[in-house]
Amino acid sequence: MKIAGFLCAVLAVVLPMTASAHAVLTAGLAEQLVNHCEAEARRQKIALSIVVLDDGGHVMLAKRMDGARFKTIEVAEGKAYTALSIGAPSAVLQQAVETGKTSYLTVPGIVAIQGGLPILRDGVVIGAMGASGVEEPMDEACVQGAISALK
Repeated sequence: MKIAGFLCAVLAVVLPMTASAHAVLTAGLAEQLVNHCEAEARRQKIALSIVVLDDGGHVMLAKRMDGARFKTIEVAEGKAYTALSIGAPSAVLQQAVETGKTSYLTVPGIVAIQGGLPILRDGVVIGAMGASGVEEPMDEACVQGAISALK
C-alpha cells in the first residue's frame, strides 16, 4: 500500500509537468484562428469551410460558412490532417503528387491539396488548420493570415 501511495504522489507531481512541457492548442486559440479566417473570407466575399486540429489530429473546431459547399468541410479537415501529419504545408504533398509521387495518395486521410498549414509554437507543431471552398492559394492565404495574426 505504501508503494501505491508513493507512486500516486510521484504521478501527481510528474504528470502535470509533462503535460505542460510544450505549448498546447486551446479551444480559445482554435476559436480565434477560425474567427480570423472567417472574417478574412467575409472581407473577400468568399465562403469557406475551416477546420482546426489539435496535435493528435482531433478536431478542435470546424465551421462551414454559409454558402460553402457541403464537401468542403471534409476537404478542409483532410488538408489540416495532412499538414499535421507531415509538419509542413499540405501544398508540399500536392507538389510531390504533381511530380509523379502518387504513392502518398494511398495513405488514409491524406489530402494532397494546398490549403492546410501546421500551427507552430516555439518550433513545436501544436496542431494544424485547413480551409477549403475556393482556389487553393486563396484557401491557404486565409489560413496563413489567421496563423500569422496570432503570433
